[in-house]
Amino acid sequence: MRASFKTIAMVLLAVGLLGAGQAVAQTAAEEIAELALSNSDAMALSGLGLYLAPTDAKALAKLAAGGTQYVQGVVAERERAERLRIELQEAGNAERASLVWRRTAHLPYADNLVNRVVAEGWRSGELKDLPLAEVVRVLHPGGVGIVGSDSGVEPAALLAEAEKLKNVKATALNRKGAWIKIVKLPGSDQLVSPVAEVRWINTPLYGQPWSTYMNNSSGNYGTEVFAAGRSFHTEIEWIKPGVSQYEAVARDAFNGVVLWRTRIEDNGNIVCADDKLVYHRSPYGGPLIARDVATGAVVHSLDSVKGKFISQAGDKLIAVGYAPLAVIDQASGKTLWSRNVDIWDKPLVIYKESAIIPGSTVEALNLADGKSLWKVAPKELDLPGKVGRDCRCTGDTIYIWMNFKENEKVFSRLVALDAGTGAVRWSDTQDGVGNVTTFPDQVWYGKTRKEKDKDNKDKDVLEFVVLNAQTGKEIKTLRPEATGGACCSTIRGEDQYIMYGRADFLDRHTFEPTHIFGVRSACQAGRVPSNGLVWFGLHTCNCYIALRGVFTLAGASAVPKLELTPQVFKGSAAKVTGAAAGPEDWPIYRGRDNRCNSSAAELPAQLKQVWSAKLGNRALPQATGAAGMVFVAGEEQHRVVALDLQSGAKKWSFATEGRVSIAPTYYNGLCLFGDHAGWVYCLSAAEGKLLWQLQAAPEQKYMSAYDQFESSWPVKSGVLVFQERAYFVAGRCGTLDGGLYLYGVDLNTGEVQFKKNYNDNQNWVRAPKTADLLLSDGLNLIGWGGGIDTGKAVAAAPKATPAAARQSTLKFGSTWQGPNGILDMLGTMNPAGTYMKSVPSDGRASGETISFDATRTVVTGRVPGGKKDPDEGRGLVACKGAPAKQGVAGVEWANKETSLQMKAVLLAGTRVYCAGVNEFRDPQAKPALVILSAVDGKLIQRIPLESAPAIDGLSAVGGKLILTLQDGQVMCFGAN
Repeated sequence: MRASFKTIAMVLLAVGLLGAGQAVAQTAAEEIAELALSNSDAMALSGLGLYLAPTDAKALAKLAAGGTQYVQGVVAERERAERLRIELQEAGNAERASLVWRRTAHLPYADNLVNRVVAEGWRSGELKDLPLAEVVRVLHPGGVGIVGSDSGVEPAALLAEAEKLKNVKATALNRKGAWIKIVKLPGSDQLVSPVAEVRWINTPLYGQPWSTYMNNSSGNYGTEVFAAGRSFHTEIEWIKPGVSQYEAVARDAFNGVVLWRTRIEDNGNIVCADDKLVYHRSPYGGPLIARDVATGAVVHSLDSVKGKFISQAGDKLIAVGYAPLAVIDQASGKTLWSRNVDIWDKPLVIYKESAIIPGSTVEALNLADGKSLWKVAPKELDLPGKVGRDCRCTGDTIYIWMNFKENEKVFSRLVALDAGTGAVRWSDTQDGVGNVTTFPDQVWYGKTRKEKDKDNKDKDVLEFVVLNAQTGKEIKTLRPEATGGACCSTIRGEDQYIMYGRADFLDRHTFEPTHIFGVRSACQAGRVPSNGLVWFGLHTCNCYIALRGVFTLAGASAVPKLELTPQVFKGSAAKVTGAAAGPEDWPIYRGRDNRCNSSAAELPAQLKQVWSAKLGNRALPQATGAAGMVFVAGEEQHRVVALDLQSGAKKWSFATEGRVSIAPTYYNGLCLFGDHAGWVYCLSAAEGKLLWQLQAAPEQKYMSAYDQFESSWPVKSGVLVFQERAYFVAGRCGTLDGGLYLYGVDLNTGEVQFKKNYNDNQNWVRAPKTADLLLSDGLNLIGWGGGIDTGKAVAAAPKATPAAARQSTLKFGSTWQGPNGILDMLGTMNPAGTYMKSVPSDGRASGETISFDATRTVVTGRVPGGKKDPDEGRGLVACKGAPAKQGVAGVEWANKETSLQMKAVLLAGTRVYCAGVNEFRDPQAKPALVILSAVDGKLIQRIPLESAPAIDGLSAVGGKLILTLQDGQVMCFGAN
């Protein structure tokens, strides 16, 4: 008995020791990840991170799980990158981490982009020749680098190498071998320069009109406030007529990653921020709320602050506008002093420890106690009538300028005062209404003059008058060309440049201009310089925009420009043959080459769920399918999955370097798709084996896009097969980063047979191109609204734009389209509507989503309504067909009884299939899939859904209806 007890005890001891060992055992890479986590502050735990040369995927997962950061592994061996990528997929971490294959001697990332870099095995293997300066270059100010090796490097030598670099603080870390922590400090690379590349881009893609029939508000996106390496703004979601939901949102200012968002009181807006607190309040009164800049948590609420304009000066808050001027202690909320002043519609100007009160009398008040430091009434400011005065302080000079009328003519006067005494240094008067930007050495007037053109018609001419800041004497008057005039915003000055127009720059000393077309910021706000970047906000109109969303532009990065070769890599698959897609299949995004989003096959009148598959936690793009399979793009997971049409069982999965935003194109046994890392892939559809992959991006360079890393030349277009070639577009905007690249490649080898670069910025193209879908009418390859000459024998280009390529706007009856990108339109569905939204159309009707065939068009949108219309804002499904003729009745109906805002619509035979969410954002109401009669629009069936459908998430494969959802689920419906 004793022997058996002894045996059991030994076994239990062994098991216990083994269990303990398993609990504490970590790979070296995981230990290094822990070292990085323990030496990271809040900013280094968020945003974007890099792990250089990781030896296993567990370290990436640990880094991603240790904060809110998206982490990308970077390895210089293709096979290891593929292995680690698969490990991430299998571990379920692919929505927070990814792997790329580095094919450059440098780090292929834009400057000042990354919050944290971890480098394992420094000075050995693939990191043997990488300069430490490269790690510092990609870090943004405040970013942290954890660099070292467990062997082969001397600690003192590594620390000395770091200390030689500029704008770096380096300290040794306690780990075997040699490890250091690098913190990047602000430096000269934070100066603004003429823009050449997109540094980051994020949603929302569209702003709400200033005044819509849905919501009488001033827009759905508040202007950014910058502080502590972050930006802060408000976002508004329309709920129902007269009701909106407001959120405060914080981003990393250098890469645009959303750090936090939180619900705030209706009509709230961000007013100011510093390195610790961000303040928001309602413009109609109510408390001023202070939140922690890192987390968004409420720190305190101040009820006594009543002014419209709030600013910060040290430990004080200054409130002014529509209330007495008040100076408040930030910590206690106590009002230190207040005073009635004649300032109603402008924020206060602060000079050192004084507040400047501009008017016909100018006064400087001590911020500590409100006592007057000086007070002057210069005759230069004594103008007749009610005059609005703007004020600015640069260096030790206060500038006050006013627009006024004299003898029915408009003038602008600028007065320069000594900030210490109020004494007038000089004044200058110019004709016309102007705005002013100031520098220590120069003052620039920017104004628009009315002149006659050659046809004697009025035209606006932009004019600058440059003055010496010390004397007020004129240096130069110039009239530069501009991309769109003043674009509803003032001129701005930063560092060595004047910014005007859309994205125009003038060198202040050489007066040489730089122009960028195709971009525009929000009206009134304009482009805003911050942190060495130029911020562009939302807009609602077309205005010849090629880049949508919230984004920053920057001068060219220090990434060496190197076109990589070879571009094509062969896989293990042999030459592939397979069956052609049938009329009941869905071989390409939106069904057919003309992107009609309709099916030639009749689908069931009554549906039941056949199967569902969960492929992640994020929204899935519309599925494609043929040959008994359904192809799904796991966009955020960087993978493509093939499912069996009958059972939903997974047949294969393929991991990619970047997002896949459009499901694969099926063509005769081939599966073709692109990713946002700049690659295009060709797989065997039956097995998922790689036939070839091509780097379509001209260089390997990554920026930040929608909270992840992406190539500056993503393949967002998907792949279109035309005349036995695979065509696709790499790029983001025709005017930045060298423009767009259109390819036509051999289907079986990936060999490039056609390549064309569209650099619209070199040609002053008024309507520059954006990354978009390619289409075909069967005779021509179509892109950007017209036929494309591919160099092969093709049919004559159509005299008019083919029906499938036309664009139509959201608002029923609106006619002006502008150069909208189809993908941008389908990528967003603003609840309040955007009056310039476009989708592929046959020209019969327009809406938020659309499906059409040769004789009918079905669209969804909202009832425009009006102030007294009870149906205002309700979900609408409408059909418009060919007009009646020769005894055949036309088709035209509208259904506003579904109570749904449709996210997807599909026309198939005699029925219309739609999926949507509650039209007024009722959280208790479930999303639904509905079937309507295509003849009269009457409801046939309604199926409740547990999750919201993805935008454009309906497709038809082999007689079944496929639906992708926002929770990462794909569902299959068949006959009931």
